[in-house]
Amino acid sequence: MTARRVVIVVIALAALLMGAPVLLLQHLVTEARDCFARVEQPRGVALPDCAAKARWLDPLSALPWLGRPAQRCREEFTVRMAVLAYCDAAIGHPDRGALHDRFAALARAQRLVEEGSKRRRLDELGPPMATPEPGVLAQRAGDQATLVTQGERWRGHFLQGHAIQAALLETDVKRAVDLARRYRETDHDELLVQLSALWCIGGDWEQGMTQAAAVEKERAEHRTANFSVNFGAARVVVEACAAGGQLTPPVAPSYGHAGQLDQQARLGAMRMGQLRRARPCDGSGDGARCWERPEVAEQLEHLRMLLLSEDAQPYRLELLATVAESVSDPTDLLKLFPSPPSARAFAHQVPLLADRWVDRQVAQPLVPPARFAAAARHLEALALGVEGGGKDQRVAALRPLAVAMGVEAAVGYALQGDGQPADLGAAGLTELGRGPWGSLMRANVALLGGHRDRALVELEGLTAEPTVAAAAAWLTRAELSLPDRSQALAAAEQARVAARAAGDVALVERVAWLLVSLGEPPLGLQGAPLPRVPWVGQASALVAPSAREHALAQQLGQWHRWLGQPAQQRRAARYALSRGRGDAPKALVAYLYAAGQLVDEPSEVEPWLDAVMAQDAGRMTLSSYALARWRAAAWRGDEPAAATWRKRFATLSRLAAMPKTAELFQQLGL
Repeated sequence: MTARRVVIVVIALAALLMGAPVLLLQHLVTEARDCFARVEQPRGVALPDCAAKARWLDPLSALPWLGRPAQRCREEFTVRMAVLAYCDAAIGHPDRGALHDRFAALARAQRLVEEGSKRRRLDELGPPMATPEPGVLAQRAGDQATLVTQGERWRGHFLQGHAIQAALLETDVKRAVDLARRYRETDHDELLVQLSALWCIGGDWEQGMTQAAAVEKERAEHRTANFSVNFGAARVVVEACAAGGQLTPPVAPSYGHAGQLDQQARLGAMRMGQLRRARPCDGSGDGARCWERPEVAEQLEHLRMLLLSEDAQPYRLELLATVAESVSDPTDLLKLFPSPPSARAFAHQVPLLADRWVDRQVAQPLVPPARFAAAARHLEALALGVEGGGKDQRVAALRPLAVAMGVEAAVGYALQGDGQPADLGAAGLTELGRGPWGSLMRANVALLGGHRDRALVELEGLTAEPTVAAAAAWLTRAELSLPDRSQALAAAEQARVAARAAGDVALVERVAWLLVSLGEPPLGLQGAPLPRVPWVGQASALVAPSAREHALAQQLGQWHRWLGQPAQQRRAARYALSRGRGDAPKALVAYLYAAGQLVDEPSEVEPWLDAVMAQDAGRMTLSSYALARWRAAAWRGDEPAAATWRKRFATLSRLAAMPKTAELFQQLGL
């Protein structure tokens, strides 16, 4: 062999020796991408072992010309497997114990990147993903236990806020207060308002008041990034802390160059409640003079002005309950109504469905049930005292208001777990009669008190009237009939007919969700499955009703297909559903009931529902979320889960009603 041929052979061998590892690495990358893609595709219970593809990466990383790329791939293999294994315990094969066990691997994966490539984005072996942040993944997986137990390690207001909410959802107020004390170094003003409320709940009244006042001053006087934040919420915390600790609150700041004093209806009702608790007007013996005290008269005038303003429109029932007893003349009381006066406009603010009672807005005035009950008695007395009796227009205006106040009182007592006043209030609402609205209201009270059988009795004898109240009553009866699916289906069909006849879009959508969860195909179902479930979201004036109806039909159609598929396809559906959705409908219990049917085993339902609701739970009060989980568990006949969530719901409702700290808990989203 000539020297030239030897050189050629040597070069060829060298190229082969150097090129073969490169080709092997490319082959491993391709196989890894295929393997990782299979995780979210229809598959069995076992998570694909993509890490097995990485056995050649260690020797490849020792080669000088291939060491860095191979090391990066090895690093990404480890990180992706840790993330996928953790998410699998929430979605693919839901298991809270496995979530706990696999969380430590996330922290190790994070350290591996920080000590290695220091990348913020991993995209060589699959779809781009951020370097794992264990806390963020725990939040997205609905891993409430980890958020709470690992609370000391979280940095940043996002995770700290979620850790506090998780502790409150578990009704562990002590743990929430402990975390609030550890997070005192934050500079995020929204979180600081929540921390201030928790410090006061924990007994640090002065510190909480001082910190909330600092946020209030900052919001009132300084403009940040060309936008402002109002300071009414901070003011509520300031004055609630001051009242709880018997302190003198600092004077509220005037308008400066930024936010304004909002939530005035809430503030006014809170201040009146504080005045009445400090020196009760009821039974004090000085009658009308009690309302003439300068500080009380000033607050009354403020509340009356609010009643006539547009700003207080959503909360006029609460404001009227706060001031009603101060007015002894029916004509004077009716002057507080907008023109033209309509008591029914107030009565119609009463929600028709039980979950609406507990999904409170932060700015909503907090009125205790005793105040609603007293206002109802006062309005009824005024109506009875009117000359001319039932023929007088003032009587026709006052009595519906008295009924609305009585309903609010009965529901308030039921939420507090005070069964006897709730029962008396419901029984005493004689004006409700046996029509759909009256039956529905009494059933709501029984339902929130945990008396399902009594609620069903109230809903007996319903007729298919084309009214919103009748549709809501039939819907409630359908929901209470579960886990008997046949009875629920029959009542839901009646609800659909009544809701469509009444033209109530929200009720039509809620009934449609219930029917799909019961296995009924939605109206207009046609065509092949969509590549992605359409986003529907909440009703908006910017979206035409026909477009929303079409999108909802497509969404429900996809759900109907999912529920009828075998286990492997349902597993892929769970991944599709959990991928950044955050658009759970107002028909939340039916949504949870349907989602629970996507798992393989009953033991997987609860951890899976934690995950699927992780992006939506923040849109509602904690009580509302606990109520939905309780009812969803009851629908599917899961007694242990139903008992757990019912206990949480009852505890949260009682905490939200404690006079000394009620406003503080409301600020925390209870």
